[in-house]
Amino acid sequence: MSDIDLPSVRDCYVPILHAVRQLGGEGTNEKINAYVMRELNLTRDQLAIVYESSGKSAAEHRIALARSHLKKDGYLTNPRKKYWVLTQLGRDTKEINPREINRSQHSKRSSEKPDATAITPSANLRIDKANKTMATKKDLPPAGELLIPAMQALREMGGTARRRDIRARVKELAQLSDEQTQLIYANGRATVYGDIINRVRKILLVNGLISVPQTGTYQLTDAGWAIEMDALAKLAQSSARRRATPSTRAPENTNLPTMTLDQLLAESSDWRAQLHDRLYSLSDSQLTTFFHLIFDDYGKGTIEIMQSDHKSVIDGLFTIQGIFDMRYCIRFAFGERLLGSNDIADLRSYANASGAVSAFYLTTGKFTEAALQEAARNLNPKVQLIDGEQLASMMKQEGWGVRSERVIVERTVIDENFFTELGL
Repeated sequence: MSDIDLPSVRDCYVPILHAVRQLGGEGTNEKINAYVMRELNLTRDQLAIVYESSGKSAAEHRIALARSHLKKDGYLTNPRKKYWVLTQLGRDTKEINPREINRSQHSKRSSEKPDATAITPSANLRIDKANKTMATKKDLPPAGELLIPAMQALREMGGTARRRDIRARVKELAQLSDEQTQLIYANGRATVYGDIINRVRKILLVNGLISVPQTGTYQLTDAGWAIEMDALAKLAQSSARRRATPSTRAPENTNLPTMTLDQLLAESSDWRAQLHDRLYSLSDSQLTTFFHLIFDDYGKGTIEIMQSDHKSVIDGLFTIQGIFDMRYCIRFAFGERLLGSNDIADLRSYANASGAVSAFYLTTGKFTEAALQEAARNLNPKVQLIDGEQLASMMKQEGWGVRSERVIVERTVIDENFFTELGL
């Protein structure tokens, strides 16, 4: 993309205010964009400039940034998705200096930016990926604290944005230094900040606040636009509690739920069955989001539900786009049945016909020994197995639809002292 001839973000401030005034004090993205483009006399060639990474119009992107700056400085409000309203300040202001817009925000971030000398990108600041223990007190905020900045960033960008743009904006909103965001794990393969942003995305996905319309792009859902900041703050707090390490010390608060040992044993063995039932009730779109979470570590890709024998077996394709697309076949079998070697051979045949480099067989049931042996054969494509026990354990560990609660266990025993004292 070449944007040398495009007007700057500053050039859009005044036309945006003119546009909203002409629209009666309020208007949609589309109407505001159309007015601004006319006032700036943008040519057809200028309007044709797009960002290669997202395919979005560069002109619309700059107008969107200008709107968010005017909102920060109090000239506009954004009461709902893609809708803008003049504030009293915006109505009263006849002339503005474009150079003053957003200056206070930049000054604030600059003045409050942490001392760069406090953190240096040296080996002793790296962390062990196994336990995520920071080697410095100048650590990054947890994922829960970045939920609100992430949602704010998405709203500023019109509800849809590339991952790298969100990361950059969250960094600004959270006032993080370059040294903090460049801190890496001991293996040198990933930044801590990138890992935390991935957790933020997973939390928002699990709670239905964002969707993934295409690889590396995130979009606010209707629930994401509607959620209030108070509710988002509570979500951040609950996320932080789930990530906290449970204490092994006996609880001092006796107001915790009480149950008998038999009840506890029954519940502890029943939660997996309840989880399997809940997975069974998911729609195809919900399963698509669920698969995105499971296969996130393999890379950013698209999930497509290819076949839904509702609800016995679901087939899907996971595609990682690049110079050469990498395709993985997914099969999810519901129920408590045993899957044998023929089931594995059938999936391998389907994956081969689909051009997949590998296949995954997930089930809420179990695999027979013959199935395990079939999957281990030196044949292509490879088939990896995840049974119901492994799936439940993974979801519990990640906090996907499963959380642990502490209870006081009531155990009934015979009081021998009572009977002994009867004879006294």
